[in-house]
Amino acid sequence: MEENAVVTPDEVVTDTITNLFTYANYFLVAALVVLLTYMTIRDFKKKQREKKLSQEREAYNNQFDNEEEKEEL
Repeated sequence: MEENAVVTPDEVVTDTITNLFTYANYFLVAALVVLLTYMTIRDFKKKQREKKLSQEREAYNNQFDNEEEKEEL
């Protein structure tokens, strides 16, 4: 036989508030994980782009350096 548990309104309110804060914390943690992942990917792409630009700049400068050496000869 089942016994009916007596639940007071105080307990219901307390449990509801606790559940709301628990889910809010889960949401905030998930948002932080997404934000950190986004920032990491953005920084990685930015470093790759800077590296590519520096290589292109170096190749461009070397091209003119080689032309100047040929003119000197």
